Amino acid sequence: MNKKRCKSYFVLFQTVASLGTNRIVSVDGPFKGSAADVTIARESIIPQMLPDERLLADAGYRHENCNHMIVAPGGQSASMTSTEREFAGQVHSARQVVERLYSRMQEFNVIKGVWRFDLDFLGDVFMAVAQITNYKLKYLPLNRK
Repeated sequence: MNKKRCKSYFVLFQTVASLGTNRIVSVDGPFKGSAADVTIARESIIPQMLPDERLLADAGYRHENCNHMIVAPGGQSASMTSTEREFAGQVHSARQVVERLYSRMQEFNVIKGVWRFDLDFLGDVFMAVAQITNYKLKYLPLNRK
């Protein structure tokens, strides 16, 4: 009896959100699961950015020489100046927006579940999820007024 081996693949998508509108503005992927976030950013979003746009990045980007990067501060708040603490608070608020957007996208279960269809089709599905999420945000915003 011949058994086919099941192969598991991890894929990554880069999703960029605007903090001004709380909307998804860019989706790139799929990328191999082993790809580094900074490599994905270099190949996809950074070349498309306008001169006055900034990308909030975590500490993994700290050695990246790029005018578009704002690296989130690390360390203990006790050792930070008041300006650094204020900036860290702004970064925390921005990360909350990103986490809530991602949570909304996970409602579709195609992001965190096992994909049992053609891998080439996954990019289209992920893009559709992003578009539907943006559409739903018109009626159910992240920050209710």
